Amino acid sequence: MKNFFTNATRRPRNILVAGIVALSLTGVSMTTFAKGHHQKFENMTEQERLEHMENRLDKRMEKLTKKLALNDAQAKQVRVILSTEQTERMDIKSRHQGDREAAKPEMKELRERTQVELAKVLSQDQIDTMKQMKKRHHKRGKHKRNRLQHMEKELNLTPEQSTQIKAIHKARKAQAHQLIEAAGGDREAAKPELKKLRQESMQEVRAVLTPEQQTKFDALKEKRKDGRKGKRRGKQQ
Repeated sequence: MKNFFTNATRRPRNILVAGIVALSLTGVSMTTFAKGHHQKFENMTEQERLEHMENRLDKRMEKLTKKLALNDAQAKQVRVILSTEQTERMDIKSRHQGDREAAKPEMKELRERTQVELAKVLSQDQIDTMKQMKKRHHKRGKHKRNRLQHMEKELNLTPEQSTQIKAIHKARKAQAHQLIEAAGGDREAAKPELKKLRQESMQEVRAVLTPEQQTKFDALKEKRKDGRKGKRRGKQQ
């Protein structure tokens, strides 16, 4: 596989364009790559997709620049590295047509190469901070998966109900991402709309359940709410 890191001095947009061209040459359409992403992305033109990917990178860099206290030189180098990784990730996904297992070895190699390149730019403290950020992100994802598994067990969901609820959660995640993007990446500004979306999703989940399951679901929700209040009180003391 062509190693884009050898051309790390290229501008990020040029790297993204190169990735799009590479996908076209392999005969794999961007629509195929977009499987697993929300419908809005699938319907984008190539130019819109480029802008979408650039916007995502902008937000990621804004967060990293703040959390890692990057200087201007570091920020420019990190952006090129992450843009390169993003392009290669797109290429891998498109070639394996969404097959995560088949793509795993290449994805692992890509992550390792990215870490090597970042280590050349960042201090050890910055690398450690970045690792902690990644751990927190994975922990949140694991917590959500565990919560769904807990719900499946407590409510004794049927396979059909589990499939429907997972689809509701996936749609909510995509919509939440769009709302935050519409607010310029400001989650705080998007809070009212996110709260409304969360309430609507809860109602959709309840509609999938039987009356008995709805009662248990409401009890679980209240228990989780009380748990959050307890944690907040503990932090304030």
